[in-house]
Amino acid sequence: MKKIVIIGMLGLAFLSTGCTKTPALTYIEKANSIPKLNTLSTREVGENLYLKQGNMSYYVELTTPPEELKSTSFNPWWLLGGPAGLGVMLLTSDSNEDKLKSLTLRNWKNTNWNMICNQDNDCLVDKNNDNHFTHSGNYPDGELNKLEKSIAYVKKSIIHPDSFKYVALYQGKVGNKIKVSYREFIENMARPSFTQDIEYDLKPNELTTIGFKGLRIDVIEATNLQVTYKVTKDYK
Repeated sequence: MKKIVIIGMLGLAFLSTGCTKTPALTYIEKANSIPKLNTLSTREVGENLYLKQGNMSYYVELTTPPEELKSTSFNPWWLLGGPAGLGVMLLTSDSNEDKLKSLTLRNWKNTNWNMICNQDNDCLVDKNNDNHFTHSGNYPDGELNKLEKSIAYVKKSIIHPDSFKYVALYQGKVGNKIKVSYREFIENMARPSFTQDIEYDLKPNELTTIGFKGLRIDVIEATNLQVTYKVTKDYK
């Protein structure tokens, strides 16, 4: 007889150490940057020009109601075990073995497509990375099959002890100057002593490059409301 126990994310550490069988895949995102280098971007005052964070991992909360999952053509019992709106781990007990199932977010092989998998590596895949699982397949060599109906989810972060985040915040234009605030976070806690607000002179009628600790940003156009730019080099 199969038994499903729904466990909140606070039980993650206990389960990971208390069971002999763990998920076959582990995924920790070492570094993630928004936007990507050399991408034309526009941000308003108060928004991040650049965000870099690392040593973060992620899980998902399914937002498609469980009763609707039955029409997706991919309806494994391990997925239905968790109600929508919960980041859960599913611990199953059956006659053969105990299996630890996880809704931890990972990437499909050689791509940046989001996916979640059970211990048998049966996966749901978001090929568009738009918070909807659209395909299913067995990792890593199985064929991806399109679902009859997509499964919606939201991405939630897990803060690790050595996680970090760097932010460059656009604070607007005054006269012929723009102001940028650089901030650092460790374990999601701001480090006030590492916060610096810097003003830069804009060159009239030509491209202006600004920088901080190796970061380089080409400012294409700046107004009191927004700035258009490209990040050309990352932090050192």
